[in-house]
Amino acid sequence: GQVHRAFDSTLERAVAVKFLRGDDPRETERLVLEARLQARVEHENVVRVHAVGSLEGRACLVLQLVEGKTLADLAAGLTLATRVELVRQAALGLDAAHRQGLVHRDVKPDNVLVEEGPGVPLARLGDFGLARGEEGGLTHSGFPAGTLEYMAPEQLASAGPVDFRADVYALGATLYAVLAGHPPFHGLAKASGRSEPAILLRRILADEPPALGAAVPRELALVAAWAMQREPAARYPSALAFAEDLGRFQRSEPVLARPPTLAYRATKWARRNPVAARAAAVAAAAVVPVAASVSFSGREAPRLAVPR
Repeated sequence: GQVHRAFDSTLERAVAVKFLRGDDPRETERLVLEARLQARVEHENVVRVHAVGSLEGRACLVLQLVEGKTLADLAAGLTLATRVELVRQAALGLDAAHRQGLVHRDVKPDNVLVEEGPGVPLARLGDFGLARGEEGGLTHSGFPAGTLEYMAPEQLASAGPVDFRADVYALGATLYAVLAGHPPFHGLAKASGRSEPAILLRRILADEPPALGAAVPRELALVAAWAMQREPAARYPSALAFAEDLGRFQRSEPVLARPPTLAYRATKWARRNPVAARAAAVAAAAVVPVAASVSFSGREAPRLAVPR
């Protein structure tokens, strides 16, 4: 929708008013739902909802006015420490939403508003227009609702419900974006007659996110990668756990995120290459008896060489 600055003459305060772009009754229903869901979350890192109603015949939300820009607008000019802190704050706001049973489904730098002031900037998570625990309606393009570059694989693979772990993935992608200057999967030109969204979809479902550059601290790269594991169960168990690991980085403490183990990588490779994995398993099984025989011979030879 469209967001405008306005003044509430009754309460004498500046507010933000969000209007729908059209007059589709379904969109009006979604706007009212957005207001109800967002109003359930009371946290300093979430934009507050003041009211829902109509103005000049148009459905609208009256929201807390955040004096500032989005994290997407500001990230390039911020210090590394400030970028990390703002993502950490957004994760805390998201955790508050999760504790109310909400899944945001569209976490990204554009939906993190940054309130600038004399001290540390304050991040406020906004735009709960897609927040639901269940409905996964498709857009007209045939893709699930959301922003493709920040959507978890399971969010793309099915139109069914997703849980909070999809938001944890999006937090990782958001951290990646503010560290690298672009989302994990981006800049794919049209090729082979396929649209860019189709290429992006294939890469998100099949590929690991590209490694962050050497200029990014290793611990932050690990945190982003941990949050963006393809399997939901392998990610941080909550947005709060993600925020806490960023806090450890800020305090120069060891983060909990770790590189994938060799066993984990082998399992993932086997899933991607089942035929080769079966062949390798057969070869390994054939090698075991030979190795055992060699080992047995090696133990017996010295005893035979000793004269009695």
